[in-house]
Amino acid sequence: MTDRLKSKSLRLAFFLPHIGVTGGLGVHCRTLVESVLELPEPFGITIIAPKEPERLFPKSGLEPGWRHLAQDNQVRLELVDWPGHASLADPLDQILAPLECNRTADVIYSSYYTAMARPPAPQVVTFHDAGFLEHPEGFGGMAETRRKTLDRVAPAIRVMHCVSADARDRICRLLPFKPSRTGVVWHALADIPEAMAQVLALDVQAQDPSEISLAHARELARQFQGCPLLILTDLPGATPCNVARGLLQDFPAGQARLVAGVNLPMLLR
Repeated sequence: MTDRLKSKSLRLAFFLPHIGVTGGLGVHCRTLVESVLELPEPFGITIIAPKEPERLFPKSGLEPGWRHLAQDNQVRLELVDWPGHASLADPLDQILAPLECNRTADVIYSSYYTAMARPPAPQVVTFHDAGFLEHPEGFGGMAETRRKTLDRVAPAIRVMHCVSADARDRICRLLPFKPSRTGVVWHALADIPEAMAQVLALDVQAQDPSEISLAHARELARQFQGCPLLILTDLPGATPCNVARGLLQDFPAGQARLVAGVNLPMLLR
């Protein structure tokens, strides 16, 4: 353990580019800060965010209410002028290296796929899914840029945080990345063994036939036979919802309920 980690208060630098915008990624950033502030241990948190998020995310709505988080005495706000030529698919060194808060941090965290190639402290990076690896054609040139960036920064990532075990397995296989350097922390689910034992998630893959996805769903739901079951899925008519309808037929009337039209931001809120 270093002298800095033995100090009274752990210093955290959080690069949260989406914290000021609407949508699931913004909710992820704000919920993360709120959760850390609820911990009993003392922390010093610097939130690093773009000064003008509308320039970086012109198609997203703004969420100005997030700034109340900076009123906590453990939080410091570092707003950066985002260079016009920079991309979130590039290494973060040009953005983060000049900041004093990163040079003095015990841990540097980035919420969106990329990191510093030469970080001054251990860094953690969140990977939300493997879409750009599995279907790069849908991401245009950004997929190739992000892949090249990861080749540069991957050796400097201490821990890759993934939001599900399934996403972690696919990311580690496709990058590749060592599973021993990953951690899975679910979005919006309590980190309580008793609660987690009652919640299961199925990632319906676009390339899988519905019959295969339904077989996976039945395998997961088998442990809930005889218990009330709530199934949450996306838009009616979409493949995940159709799979859920098939699963619903396996349960006696009234034992299982299906709620469609659910998305990640709704669950997080």
